[in-house]
Amino acid sequence: MAVVSLEGHIYAFGGLIEQNRNPNNHAYVYEVSQDKWRSIAPMPRPHGAAAAVALNGKLHLIGGASSPTDERASVGWHEVYDPKTDQWSRKKALPGARDHGGM
Repeated sequence: MAVVSLEGHIYAFGGLIEQNRNPNNHAYVYEVSQDKWRSIAPMPRPHGAAAAVALNGKLHLIGGASSPTDERASVGWHEVYDPKTDQWSRKKALPGARDHGGM
């Protein structure tokens, strides 16, 4: 899964349920001050092995691996999560598909 922190919260996105296979679209936030995890809006598409970065108050999720599961297809997706609205948007994809931080 991709993990990133922003303003006293830790966010966890996606992941692969099996060893490098079977992606999911789950998303969670850990509220440090409350020592509590909670679900947030699911990712638009299931994938794991993505990179995540906080930029200007939003969280960018880039690349990753998705279906078909038997091939663990790399993707070039660029999706942005806005914690203030609990919504996702799509941005211009990577020029080439990458997973696991650039394989």
